[in-house]
Amino acid sequence: MFVFTLRIACVSAPSVYQKLKQGVVDSSDRVSAVVFEYDRRFAAYGDDFIFYDYNEPLSFPASVAPQSFDIVLADPPYLSEECLRKVAKTIKHLSKGKVLLCTEMKKVWRVEEGEGNRERERKKQLKRVAKPEWRRGEEVECHEV
Repeated sequence: MFVFTLRIACVSAPSVYQKLKQGVVDSSDRVSAVVFEYDRRFAAYGDDFIFYDYNEPLSFPASVAPQSFDIVLADPPYLSEECLRKVAKTIKHLSKGKVLLCTEMKKVWRVEEGEGNRERERKKQLKRVAKPEWRRGEEVECHEV
C-alpha cells in the first residue's frame, strides 16, 4: 500500500518550521518539514536543515530535487525587489504545488517560462490568506501564490 507523505519546505522561516515540528510533524509519519535557512544555528535540526542563502537561490545539495515539496512557505529575509526575485526562483525550484509567501509587499514579481523558453516577468496580485502570529507587530501578511 502506498503511503503519501506531505513535504513542506520552510524557506527563511525557522519559526514556522519549529511550530510545525512541535504540532504536526513529530506526531505524524505522513508529514515532513525541512527548513532552508542562512543561520547555521538551525543545523541542530540535523537532516531537516538545509543551508540557504537567497543570493544563491538555486544552490542546494543534490538531495533536493526540483519540485519535490508539496507546500513551500517562504518569509523572505528582506523586502527588497532583488531579494524577492531571488526567493521566487527558489520557490519555483522547490514547489510542485502550493506556496505561501509572507511579505509586506502587495505585489510580487514572478518569473515564468515564456514562449521559446524565454523567461518573462509579470506582476501578480496576491491573495491574502493570513496575518502570521510570528510577525504580528509588523505590516506582514501571508499570501497564496
